[in-house]
Amino acid sequence: MTEKYTFATVSEALPFICSRILDIGDEVGSRNGRVKELLNTQIVITDPQRREVLSLNRKANVFAQIAETMWVLAGRNDIEWLSAYLPRAKDYSDDGETWRGGYGPRIRGGYFGFDQLAHVVDLLQEDPLSRRAVIAIYEPTVDASPGKDIPCNDFLQFQSRLGALHMTVTVRSNDLMWGWSGINAFEWSTIQEIVAHLLGISVGTLTFNIGSLHLYDRHWNKASRLEHEDLPHTITPFQLPDAVDRTLEWVDVLIDRWFAWEGMCREGLATSDLLEEFDEPLFRSWAAAIAYFWQRDDHWLRYLEGTGLAVAVARTPASVLSEAPQTSRSIAAGVGHNLAAHERTRAFYGFVTDLHAKKHATYGDSWKKRGEKMSILANMARKVDRLGVGDEFDSSADTLIDLLVYTVKYECWLNGLPGDPPEVDARLAHYFSETEECVGQAADIAIVDIVDDFNRYCDDIDVLSNEQRVGFTVELALRVAPIARDVWYEETFGTDEYRGADAD
Repeated sequence: MTEKYTFATVSEALPFICSRILDIGDEVGSRNGRVKELLNTQIVITDPQRREVLSLNRKANVFAQIAETMWVLAGRNDIEWLSAYLPRAKDYSDDGETWRGGYGPRIRGGYFGFDQLAHVVDLLQEDPLSRRAVIAIYEPTVDASPGKDIPCNDFLQFQSRLGALHMTVTVRSNDLMWGWSGINAFEWSTIQEIVAHLLGISVGTLTFNIGSLHLYDRHWNKASRLEHEDLPHTITPFQLPDAVDRTLEWVDVLIDRWFAWEGMCREGLATSDLLEEFDEPLFRSWAAAIAYFWQRDDHWLRYLEGTGLAVAVARTPASVLSEAPQTSRSIAAGVGHNLAAHERTRAFYGFVTDLHAKKHATYGDSWKKRGEKMSILANMARKVDRLGVGDEFDSSADTLIDLLVYTVKYECWLNGLPGDPPEVDARLAHYFSETEECVGQAADIAIVDIVDDFNRYCDDIDVLSNEQRVGFTVELALRVAPIARDVWYEETFGTDEYRGADAD
């Protein structure tokens, strides 16, 4: 039985489809581990130009999505350039230099001897109702042979009807996390938008017909967290300008300029004046995002304000950013801490404050309803007892984060403050500013000390003054914050990098 889903955007589709796979997917084995799978699934996206994945828990890497899409548009399949954005790219290459099944050469020329994208544009300009506007990616004489890189997205069809360009993608195998939401919806919607622009018509639906749609077991917990996530309101996308005798050659000039700009970003030579020379908004926005990737300067983000790309950049893990040059504004401002630790802390702070806001909206003041011993300390004690223990329901990071937030709330309570998100966020910012560096001792040893000190505190609480209690909570928060950050960072980013174009 075919499962068919229709959503406006990839961001709206992802949580529901995750839920469906987890609920009704068949659990089967694969060469890369256990998966839950749906056979013969159709996903229809009605507003594909809003291509950014805006889920907070998905943690999509929008910089890699932009880079790989431009790489495909340029007809490239070389690993060295792409590895700056996808460090694991070489793991899926037979020779360490190229992706054998890379989409770029197969779509843009070289591999089949002609530019299939140019053929599609020419054909639809000559006959808008043509049913022959297709791009083949799978090559049986090559792809039937064993290899690390067998194309998963195999066939593209473009249909011009009633002033809109619809696109259908036939996919043999699609990992929902790394493949479909990681890159495929992003790259194909871009090609669809470019073709529609050159034809002078609007962008229609983007349909995926997927033989095997699946989630690997390493992503089941993440998928379950996506099921109930609230998404930002509709945000205006960047779009190509109205077509005025535009050609694919004009697009190729933009692509060449973009790659020249990317090279300047790598060398620290990109400037706002040079960016202004991009008079096309979509590619200019991607140029600004890539400049931020290489320079970590918030100045570039002003070019993205009010768009889905701005949200996607904000929700991309800071750990994927390049090492910032010494001209970074944070260093120029005299911040002396280690920059990698700073970015790790910034990402962690955003995650914790967002999580606290959601939990506060649900539970309100229940954390203090029955007073210090019955509610506040009891909540903290449950977390202390679980330190260093993680399972499928609560990871070690989850426990540490809850303990940190309860500790900060306890401090607020002792000082007569409400302990709501604004006050807690302010206190968290203070603690994070004081704990930029990594933990000074092994996390497991530090946790043992925390457990012992908390138990001793509970034994002595009746003879402690309010000032001593506040002192304990401040010290506890300062000790828990860096451990929580580093454990969260390792759990979240330690091994979970998406594969790229051919993830299956």
